[in-house]
Amino acid sequence: MDNRQIMQQSLDYIEDNLLAELTASELAAQAGFSLFHYYRLFQAATGMPVMQYILRRRLLHGIYAVGQGASKTSAALAVGFDTYAGFYRAFCREFGCSPSDYLKSGRAKRPYRINLLKEEHFAVTHKKAVQMLKYWNLEDQPINDIYQQGTGAKIETGCYVGDSYVLKYSVNPGRLKKHIEVSKAIEAVGLLAAVPIPTADGREVVQDGQLYFCVTRRLPGQQLMPESFYHRDADRKAQFVGEIIGQLHLALG
Repeated sequence: MDNRQIMQQSLDYIEDNLLAELTASELAAQAGFSLFHYYRLFQAATGMPVMQYILRRRLLHGIYAVGQGASKTSAALAVGFDTYAGFYRAFCREFGCSPSDYLKSGRAKRPYRINLLKEEHFAVTHKKAVQMLKYWNLEDQPINDIYQQGTGAKIETGCYVGDSYVLKYSVNPGRLKKHIEVSKAIEAVGLLAAVPIPTADGREVVQDGQLYFCVTRRLPGQQLMPESFYHRDADRKAQFVGEIIGQLHLALG
């Protein structure tokens, strides 16, 4: 079992035991790692420290329950808080607004269950995309869906913004941060990469509720399909691809 599978088991355990007194030491022992190593793996996988992740999941479940009609006190108790006042203070610190303001914004959706082993599929409408693109001053750009070459399947984790950008989104900030790290490493060895475009206030990732957004450069050209090697200049194309693989090894090795 690889580390991603072990960390997924840890996330599933957290999700199923939000009412329990979870500790990082307990979770590390269950995963079979030292506490220090568990901290590192968890933050790399999710983009946040383990105890912050647990708190955030409790708050998201609690605010969703309130939005569905539960009383504030019962919702707070249901996700492990002793009082609504404690829930309120933690919510304001974590999300930068009161629970009532969060509810008014329409962000109190059913919490997605994070799956590290596959991409999550969730609906981000064009209207929502425009709302988020305001952080980059790109809200006037046309938005188009992205489709895989060959299969024609719609990609559910991003959309094109004009001719120059891509808006990407995930419920897992660790996934976006890893993409950013890899893109910067690739660019550092002289290759074109989908590096992030900072917002007007300098952020690379913007959080909205349980979703995380970033805008990257849109790369020119088309996907290289295997059948293209059987046409003209196959040797030259193979040499070119070999050189690129070598540069990727330098960037990512």
